[in-house]
Amino acid sequence: MAEHDDLKISVRYPAAAKPFHSEESRSQPVGGLKTKVVDAFGLQEGQTNTGIVTFTLYNGKQPLEDLTQTLGAIAGDHKALELKLAQTITQG
Repeated sequence: MAEHDDLKISVRYPAAAKPFHSEESRSQPVGGLKTKVVDAFGLQEGQTNTGIVTFTLYNGKQPLEDLTQTLGAIAGDHKALELKLAQTITQG
């Protein structure tokens, strides 16, 4: 029965050749998915020579800033989510 609760996730990152694909539980928080995606693309958040690097997931043009929000709450009745990952560098 658990497969009915799973969502097909696809995340595109402009600098990556291929998107990230996964099946995730609807109860998975955005923060958990973000960690998996950042790791899968071999990226790292934090201080660099050019500033502070952060990554944000987007559902369309909507930033997913509440990392405690569940994927199911974002997907609603949909069985899949197509997200984008964007990088921000804050000069520090």
